[in-house]
Amino acid sequence: MFNINKSYNFSTLAAAILGAAYNNMKVLGILTANEAVKYQDVYTQYEALNTIITGLPTSADMLTYILFVDTLGNKKVIAQEYIDPASITLVTTTNLRIDIFNIDSAMEAVINLRFKELGITNFNITTL
Repeated sequence: MFNINKSYNFSTLAAAILGAAYNNMKVLGILTANEAVKYQDVYTQYEALNTIITGLPTSADMLTYILFVDTLGNKKVIAQEYIDPASITLVTTTNLRIDIFNIDSAMEAVINLRFKELGITNFNITTL
C-alpha cells in the first residue's frame, strides 16, 4: 500500500483523534510497534482508537506503522490500519508558490535562468 521514499495524500478513519487529512506525506519507513513507540505512544493511541475503528487486530503490536515526514520536516507515525485505503493517492507532482520580496530588479532574470537550469519550465514570474 505504501512505499518508502514515495509521498502520499490520505484521510484517516478517526479524524477527531488523528486529524482528517494529510497531504504530501513522504514515507520514511515501515515500523513495528516496538520501533513506532520511539516516536509516539502508539499503545495509548490504539486504546483510544480500538473502540472507534472497527476490525482492528486485538493488539497494537499487530498493527503496521508507517513513519511519515511532512513538507516541514515533522515526523508522524500512523498505523496503516488507521488510514482509509480508498483515500490513498500517490503524489507525483505539486504546485509551489514562491514569494520573494525586496530584491534588486536585475535578479528577476537571474531567477528565471536558474529555474530553467534546474529543468523547471512550467513557471510564471510576475512583478508585484
